[in-house]
Formats: sequence, C-alpha cells, structure tokens
Amino acid sequence: MNSEGMLYRCFQVMCGANELAQYIGGALFATPIITTATDINGAFAVDVFAKKHNLFISSRKLAKDVSAALLDKKCVDIDSDIEEFDVKELKKELNPENKTCDIKVRISDKIYDESVLTLIPKDLYIGVGCKKDTDASKLTDFVNEVFIKEGLDIRAVKSVGSIDIKKDEEAIKSLASKLDVPFVTFTKDELNLVKGDFCESEFVKKVVGVGNVCERSVCIQCKNLIVKKTAKDGMTVAIGRE
Repeated sequence: MNSEGMLYRCFQVMCGANELAQYIGGALFATPIITTATDINGAFAVDVFAKKHNLFISSRKLAKDVSAALLDKKCVDIDSDIEEFDVKELKKELNPENKTCDIKVRISDKIYDESVLTLIPKDLYIGVGCKKDTDASKLTDFVNEVFIKEGLDIRAVKSVGSIDIKKDEEAIKSLASKLDVPFVTFTKDELNLVKGDFCESEFVKKVVGVGNVCERSVCIQCKNLIVKKTAKDGMTVAIGRE
C-alpha cells in the first residue's frame, strides 16, 4: 500500500472516518480507500447513523454485533421511543420478514437491558439546587438515583442548570464535568419569568429570591418537565425533555 492509501486507512482506523476520508479525498482529488465491511456491502452502519443524528452509542461491542448480524444476513429489530425518529422504513430494511430478532436496537433516552444496543439522544435537561458546600459525590449519587428510579439514561443529559448564585458551587460543577455537559446558570429574575406549575418554597424564595430553582432551571431550557422536584438532604433535582 502506498503512502496515500496508508493515510486514508489511518483516518478510518483511528477515527472511524470514512466520511472524513471521502471529504479529504475530494479536496485532494484523490480516491479514498474504504475497507469497512458495512460500507463495502452497503449494509446499515450503526456508527454512521449515530453520528449523523448526534446519538451516543451505548456499547461499542453491541454495535459490532449489529454490524456482524447484518453482514450475516440476520435480522435486527430497531425501534424508537423518540418521536422525531421515524424508523418505519428502517425497520422494514433491517427486518423485512418481521421476525423475532436476537439483536435489538433502540433509539431512546430510557434505560434498557444491557443486551439492547441503545442509541441515546442528548435531549434531557437537569435542574439542580443544593446547600452551600454540598459534597460533590453525594450530589452526583443523588442525581444518579433519581435517573435510575425514573428509568432514564443519564447519558442523555444535555446540560445542567441552576441559579446564578450557584455558579461556583463545586458539587454542581463536578456533576456537569462528570456528565461532560455545560453548567448553565440563570438570574432570579430570569427564573421568576418562567411560567408553570412549580413546587414553590417560601423559605427558598426568601433566601435566593425564587421559590423553586430546579424546576424553573429545567423549564427555562426546555418545554417538558418530566420529573418534578425530588429532594434529599438539602439537594433538589428536576428533569426535563426537549
């Protein structure tokens, strides 16, 4: 293989970047070498689909199992809990005879069995409140508990929100960092403008100027409050969906 071929092969192996190879090939007036089996055989490629739709792949091993099944002409059962993803045509393509399939793919922000490959959209928003100097691991554990209880996949979180006086709160900053999402804050005036039926606290209102931080921090970011305020040991969390 010449240096040109080695370059494209390197891009593919290191980045999974067949699209990148094709893009660079066009820019250099060169022919990219595509060696991925799903591309060569024209089969559905989970990684390409996930990248195109900004979905997180729950398991690389299961993704490989899906590709292997399709290359072996086995059926794959795909479905979606997310309204914006209409997979009717894809279901027909991957399971034309509507059989019971061993391999399952779900597009969802919910928790599924580990045997199911989940393609996870970033469509959930967390609103958080806590006492000053709350232990970071305690807050993270609490939020995890709420997500598990509600059957929601925490990897679907898009951002963490709170009131601006909490902008330097290490526990919330740590939570956002662990989830690898932005930590956004809002003023009391911004939060008070949010319309909705919230679990208000007169005590909290006297202290920070707004009767509910977590629910309002969710609803200022998205339309649907799906988990109302849950409180524990001076910590509160609410969850919303786009």
